[in-house]
Amino acid sequence: MIASNTFSLLEQDSLVVIDVQNDFCLKGALPVPGTGNAYIKTLNSYIDTAYARGARIIFTKDWHPHGHCSFRSQGGAWPPHCVAETKGAQLHPLLNVPETAIYVEKGTKTHQEEYSGFDTDKMQNLPILAGDIYLVGVALEYCVATTAIAAQSYLSKNGSVYVIKEGVKSITQDEKKILQFYQKLAKEPRIQVVDREGGLDW
Repeated sequence: MIASNTFSLLEQDSLVVIDVQNDFCLKGALPVPGTGNAYIKTLNSYIDTAYARGARIIFTKDWHPHGHCSFRSQGGAWPPHCVAETKGAQLHPLLNVPETAIYVEKGTKTHQEEYSGFDTDKMQNLPILAGDIYLVGVALEYCVATTAIAAQSYLSKNGSVYVIKEGVKSITQDEKKILQFYQKLAKEPRIQVVDREGGLDW
């Protein structure tokens, strides 16, 4: 469902910040367009609100070994990026990361690609996510989309996954293709695509 109705993040909910790492931001090894300081400021408004309301805040991170299967040198699609323990794998330095944050690392095995933050062992071992799940981060076509789809399995009976358009950046800049990605997500039974327009309540 693509909607612009009012929604409110509450204490029982979770905010998942997807892969906002140096290598995926401007000047990184695999930069996603639009990930400059203004974007980080937008994300911080979500993070700060979630923290103030006592919601769970989860940061997913690509955390690849050297020679990961996704790298072009190994026959993959991407240049080397987010290699574990390097500067490129670190979260953007201007992100407000609370001390209560939970970190979920993915793509940690040399021969296994992992786009979704919800397919990792650590996420699967977290206590049940009682409320709604809100997603922001990069990139729409890959890690955001796969995380949103997988997150549906972690919802409580009446929960929803909210993909917040203002907090998501895509690799493509073709507006028609972006809309198609959101429309595809919105067809999922428990995903709502929302934006900050129309009086959305944060």
